[in-house]
Amino acid sequence: MELRHARASDLVAVGEVTVAAYASFTRGPQDPYVEQLRDATTRAAESELWVAVEGDTILVEPDGETAS
Repeated sequence: MELRHARASDLVAVGEVTVAAYASFTRGPQDPYVEQLRDATTRAAESELWVAVEGDTILVEPDGETAS
């Protein structure tokens, strides 16, 4: 496993991981906040955005699910 800054090629997967992580805290896919959660490009531009990767796969929760 490697921790590194997110690359441009990671941002779609990072956005989807974020949406999945917050799903139970939104009002569903139509919730306007979902688009903000999905917007990893803006987060990466405004702050440091890190990912845990193994090879080219972004890792998520310890249940074994992966995001890409």
